[in-house]
Amino acid sequence: MNALHAARHITVALTLLAPSPLMATQEPPPGMTAQELADIQRRMREAAELGEGHALLGSLAGEWEELLKLWPSPGAEVMITEGRASAHMILDGRFLWLESNVSLPGQETGSVILMGFDGRSGEFTTLGMDASATYWVTGRGTYDPSVRTITMSGTDYQPIIGHVQEYDFVLRLVDENTFVWEVWFKDEMHTRGGAPHKMVEITFSRRGDSQ
Repeated sequence: MNALHAARHITVALTLLAPSPLMATQEPPPGMTAQELADIQRRMREAAELGEGHALLGSLAGEWEELLKLWPSPGAEVMITEGRASAHMILDGRFLWLESNVSLPGQETGSVILMGFDGRSGEFTTLGMDASATYWVTGRGTYDPSVRTITMSGTDYQPIIGHVQEYDFVLRLVDENTFVWEVWFKDEMHTRGGAPHKMVEITFSRRGDSQ
């Protein structure tokens, strides 16, 4: 077997094994019938297909202007700044990659948001990171079509202070040229014991040259 054929076999093996070892086998494991295995494999194939959730994410692809509002703590005066973002679908339309750059007092900073739709659970997922930290945060949740809003909840343990942060990422789809990304904190440290605190609100407006 030459190197090219070997590489192809490795690629195929990784692709098959990534979702589940059950996708790569023709023999059911102990305690499972052949029909049960076939049903699981069918459902896994269906869960890997693109659907309405991926189409919704795809509608956010393009070039955007950002208006960012930041409330560092409950009752604090709002900080307002501007930036730009670029979004595109990756991995054959399965995930949205959104990268932005904004100007803050004394610095330029950036962030990356990765969003997907998990066909197994019917939930939207997100992973976010920015240039001000060395870790990422995640969330998952559902879409409410009546208000055209995706709400993804998550937690993150902050080991430096021994505290668990609780938050919601809220994505509101205003129209085809506008969407809003909000970050709401729900843990006591951020809320000061009060109602959930909206720390971040970013309004994305599609640039005219990307319509």
